[in-house]
Amino acid sequence: GTEVFCPGTRTARETETVCVLDHRGAPTYSSFGVMALAGGWRATELGAAGSVRVTLHDTPRSRLAESIDRPRLLGFLGFMAERFGPYPYGDTLRFVSGPTYWSGFEHPGNVALAETLVAGGRTDHTVRHEVAHQWAGDQTTVAAVKDFVWKESMAEYLSYVFEDENGLPDQARTSLTVWRDSAARADHYPVPDE
Repeated sequence: GTEVFCPGTRTARETETVCVLDHRGAPTYSSFGVMALAGGWRATELGAAGSVRVTLHDTPRSRLAESIDRPRLLGFLGFMAERFGPYPYGDTLRFVSGPTYWSGFEHPGNVALAETLVAGGRTDHTVRHEVAHQWAGDQTTVAAVKDFVWKESMAEYLSYVFEDENGLPDQARTSLTVWRDSAARADHYPVPDE
């Protein structure tokens, strides 16, 4: 009665779910991600970008299925593939909602989204940010904890470029405002050691 999601090939059996991530080089920090829900999620097909089928596995209270801009999500997948090569994790990208600490977290082929994300008003930007990590983050293990900021900044930048180039000036402006406001409240700043 418990549905489980994890990166890689998922085989659900009566009493266990087996996950095999056979993508060489996927980083440990994002590859080990298990999401489980008694009774399971409500599945919604979000469409396909090329050969990649996108689904949302949602809790009823999140309202994510109604708030994700599907054409722009699929357009962003195409934008990333055009610049960085084919989607690296097979033919399926799954979004799974739940009570997460962050707004979202990237796992190879799976993206965890906070079930409270809609209330924050940045659903589409967060979805793009996590999709960007499928290329910019989930393909490389950071060398040290201090490098974490670089993978995050790349996902933010790529989301912003899409917003700026695809007629989303309000979202692009909001992204810039969030960065500026966050920087003003930062306790520390990323500075190269050398």
